[in-house]
Amino acid sequence: MTNKIEILCPPQKCKKCTRMISRVEEAAKRSSAETEIIIVDSIDQLQTYNSWLLPSLVVNGQMVARGYIPEINKIQRFFT
Repeated sequence: MTNKIEILCPPQKCKKCTRMISRVEEAAKRSSAETEIIIVDSIDQLQTYNSWLLPSLVVNGQMVARGYIPEINKIQRFFT
């Protein structure tokens, strides 16, 4: 099963957003799980999620982080 990872961030990415992206990419590299990383940065798409704190991390449809950047090992725990 492929893990669907969505990173929610505004179109102009701040330092927090770029750190979130790099940590998720690193977690995916270290994990043996298959992953698909999607960066959601369209205002229209962002409004469909129930989160106004950015960056946010959604793994397999579950919101796992809002407004902070989790450690790499914590991100990996959400992969199946």
